Amino acid sequence: MAESGSGRVLNGLEQHEDGLIEVDGLEVGTDRKRMQSIGREVGMVFLQFNLFPHMTVLENCTFAPIWIRKMPKAEANKLAMHFSIA
Repeated sequence: MAESGSGRVLNGLEQHEDGLIEVDGLEVGTDRKRMQSIGREVGMVFLQFNLFPHMTVLENCTFAPIWIRKMPKAEANKLAMHFSIA
């Protein structure tokens, strides 16, 4: 999914309207445990108005992996840079 709003659906903030969405074999739906499992693997970065204004774009992108997943900063930076050019 590349269209706007896909992160909101994958993180359970909005319901999809039609069809079936799977992430690594798990169907996205209304089951809270399943949604939490998917949410741990799906990141979401707001594109404009919800970035932390005191942080750089890189810092905004690496905030969750560093603080939530306890990923080393160098690894989080490398991962963020990989996806920014992919």
